[in-house]
Amino acid sequence: MADSTPFVEIVDIHGRICDPITGNPLGDGQEGPGSIFHVPISDPRSDYQLYTGRGETTPFSKIMEGIRKAGFEGENIFMHTTPRPEDIDRIPSPPPPRSSHHNDTDIEASFGNIYRTECAYCWAIVRGNERQHGFKLHEIQQAASKGCSTCDVLQKSITAFADLIFPAYNSEKIRIRQEGNEKTRLLSETKYVTVCFDEYEGEVIKLTFKGSRKSNTTASWVADFSRIGSTTGDAKVDSRILDTSSYATILLIKNWIRTCSEEHHLCAIPPASVLPVRVLDVSNYRARLIETKGMIAPYLTLSHCWGRKPLIRLVKDNFEIMKRDVPWTRLSKTFQDTIVLTWKLGFRYLWIDSLCILQDSKEDWEYHASRMAQIYSNSQLTISASSGADGAHGCFSSRLQEPYILQSFESRPIRNPQLWLPKQLEGKDRDGCVKNFEVRLKPPHGLYQDRRPREPLLKRAWVFQEQILSPRIVHFASGELYFECTSYLTCECSGWSLRSKSHQWETRWRKAHTVLLGQDAMVPHKYFTPETRKKIFDFEAYRGLIETYTELDITKELDRLPALSGITFGRKDEYLAGIWRSILIESLHWYPVSKSLRGIMARRPCKYRAPTWSWASVEAPIRHAEKDFYKTQRSATCIAEVIDTSVTLVGVDPRGRVSDGYLRIQGPMREVQVTAIGICEREGSQREEFEKKAARISPDAIDPSLSYRGRMEDLVTYATLQSDNLEDRCYLDIPLALCRSEPAEVVVGQQLTCLMISSSVSMVLKAVPETPGSYTRVGLFRPKTEGWQFVGNKNNSIVIK
Repeated sequence: MADSTPFVEIVDIHGRICDPITGNPLGDGQEGPGSIFHVPISDPRSDYQLYTGRGETTPFSKIMEGIRKAGFEGENIFMHTTPRPEDIDRIPSPPPPRSSHHNDTDIEASFGNIYRTECAYCWAIVRGNERQHGFKLHEIQQAASKGCSTCDVLQKSITAFADLIFPAYNSEKIRIRQEGNEKTRLLSETKYVTVCFDEYEGEVIKLTFKGSRKSNTTASWVADFSRIGSTTGDAKVDSRILDTSSYATILLIKNWIRTCSEEHHLCAIPPASVLPVRVLDVSNYRARLIETKGMIAPYLTLSHCWGRKPLIRLVKDNFEIMKRDVPWTRLSKTFQDTIVLTWKLGFRYLWIDSLCILQDSKEDWEYHASRMAQIYSNSQLTISASSGADGAHGCFSSRLQEPYILQSFESRPIRNPQLWLPKQLEGKDRDGCVKNFEVRLKPPHGLYQDRRPREPLLKRAWVFQEQILSPRIVHFASGELYFECTSYLTCECSGWSLRSKSHQWETRWRKAHTVLLGQDAMVPHKYFTPETRKKIFDFEAYRGLIETYTELDITKELDRLPALSGITFGRKDEYLAGIWRSILIESLHWYPVSKSLRGIMARRPCKYRAPTWSWASVEAPIRHAEKDFYKTQRSATCIAEVIDTSVTLVGVDPRGRVSDGYLRIQGPMREVQVTAIGICEREGSQREEFEKKAARISPDAIDPSLSYRGRMEDLVTYATLQSDNLEDRCYLDIPLALCRSEPAEVVVGQQLTCLMISSSVSMVLKAVPETPGSYTRVGLFRPKTEGWQFVGNKNNSIVIK
C-alpha cells in the first residue's frame, strides 16, 4: 500500500496462493490460479481510510466486512490502487544531507552517502515507488537544467530516440519509470527505463543504459560471448548482433549449445539418436535426401511457416531426384538459410517436414504425424524461423532493415535504421562517477505478450507442439535471437533465466506438458489425497494447453487433432478426441469464444472432426466455465458419471483424426423449452470497470501504457430456457448468425435437455430424432436464478454423439 492514501478496487477475492503449474506466484495480467497480489488481511494497517472519490473516504475494515459477508473466506485479496489527484504530481522529497558519521540505524543517510545525489528526482528513483506512475519528462528536463548530470543523460537519451519516432510531442505528456529490482539504484545498472507517450495512446519505448568509467573508452556492439555464454555469467547483457548471418551469430549459438551441454544437468540431451526415416544430408553447402534405415547420429530440425507461396515439396515423382541432389535455386530462403546454419554449426543432418515427408502419400503423412514427438524431442536443436510468415522471409536478416515495433496495443512498426544504433553520452551516474553511457532502444522483449504470440510462426497450430517438444530451440525473432532449453531461457539482451523461476508463457506450456506426462514431482499436500492432487494438476495443465492451442491458426481444419498429437504422446491414459479419460467430466466444461472485433466466429468444421462433447467439434478459441475443482469447499464438484465412451480412429495415429464417437453418461437432467434466441455481451472485464471508476476521479490516474486494451471475449449468443415457472439464459456453442442458417442447431420453441455435469454447470443437449436416446451438445448452462432442480435417475443414461 503506497504512502499516499489510495483509491482501492477489489478485483479478485479468490484466496489462491500460487500457480500449481509453475509453483510461482503470478503478477497482474497473468492467468491461472494464484493470479493475485498478496495483501494480508491481518495487516495492522487494515483501518486505513481509503479514498473513494468526491472527497469521500471509507475505512478498510468496512470494505473487508462487506467482503466477508459476501462469503469470502481467504486470507489474501487482489487490489488495484491509484493515488489521489493531489498526489499524482507531488514534488518528491529531497535527499538527506550527507553525513560523515556512520550510523547503522540511519538507512536513508547511508544511502545518501553511497549515491551522493542532490537531485530530488534521482533520489526518488533511488528510494523507489515515490511516484507509482513515474515522472514527467519536463520535470526531468528542469532537474537537468539545475545541474543534475544523471537527469541530463536521461532526458537527452529520451529526446534523441523520440525525435526519430514521433513528429512532435509534449514533454508534459511523457511519463518516465525506472524498472528493475530493489537493489538496482545506478542508472548504468538499470534493466531499462520505460517512457510512455500519453498523447500517442500510451505508446511505449524502453531504454537501456550501459555505463563504463570514463577511463575505459573501449566500446563495441559485438558481445563478449565467452562471458554471456555461461549460465553463471553476467545476467545483464545488452549487445546486439546487427546482422544475423554473421559469424557472431554462429559463435553465440554454439556457446549457448555448449553451455546447455556442459552446465544444464536437467537437460541431459544425448549426443546422438536414431535418425528419422528420412533426413537431408547438408554436407558442403549442398543438400540431398537420404533414407536413414536406423542410423544413429545427431541432427537438427526446422520449425517454419509454409505460407501461401508454393514451396518445393517431397512427392513420389521427385523422390529419386531429391535423393541425388535437392536443387538449391528451388529452395526457399528459409530452407537455404537453415541449411547454411546447420553446416556452420557443425551438424550434417537436418529434418524439414516438407522435404522429408511424402506430401502426396496419406500413409506416409499419417505415420510421420504420429511420430512428431520422437522427431522433435530427439533433435539436438530446432531452428525456429519465428519472424517469417512464409519461406521468402528466411532466418537471417539485417536489423537495420527491420522495423522497430512500438510497444502498444496496435504494435505500430517504425522503419528507421537509426533506432537500432546506440547513442553515446557522457555524464555522472547517481554515485557521482563520470561514465560513458551507451544508450539503446530496447525492442519488445519476449516471444509472447501475455498469451498472444508476437511472431508470425508462433501463431500457427502445428508449431505449438514443435516448440514444446524440442529440447533446444533457437528463435530467429524480430529484434533479437532467443534460445530455449529444458532448464533455461536466454537471449541477446539478457542473461540466462531459470525456467522454474520464469513466468513466461513458453515455460508454462512446457511445465504443463511435463505434468500431463507424469514427470513432474508432486509435493504432498495436507488437504488433498495424491489422487485428488493429481486431478487438480492434470486438469489445470490440460486446460492451459487447450485454451492456448485453440487460439492458434490452422490451414486445414481436419488437422486440428493431428497437430496436437505429439504433445499427447507418452501419457498413460485413454485419449478421446482431444480429451483425457481421467479428467473427462472436468473437461466437458469447455465453451467456444467468438471474437467479433477480430472477425472470429465459432463454427462447426465443414467436415466431421469430433463428437459434439469434445472441444474439437467447434473451430474457435476455447475457454472453460469452471477452472477450479476440489480445491476448497466452494469449488465445483463433478456430478455426472461416465458409463462408457469410445471414438473411431481414422488412420494409424491413435491420437489423430476420428470419424465417430460417443459418450454414454448419466446425471441429473431437466427438460426445457427455448423461448427466445438473442445476442448479449459476455461479462465485462473487472479491470476495465476499475479503470473507468478511477478515470472519473482523475483522468491522469491511469497510465495508458498500463491500461487494459481489448476484450478477449465480445458477443455471445444465448437461448432463453423455460421450465415450469423458471426462466434463464444459456450460452450456445454456435453464434446467432449460424444458428439461423439451415439446418439451424437451435430454434425458438424447441425442446432441449439440460444434463448437470457439475454443481454449477450443465450441458445443453438436443435430441437426435433418428436415434432415440441419443443427443448432441448445443451449449452450456450456468443457472443464475434460484429454484432450478435437476432430477437424477441412476438407472437411466443417455448417449451424446
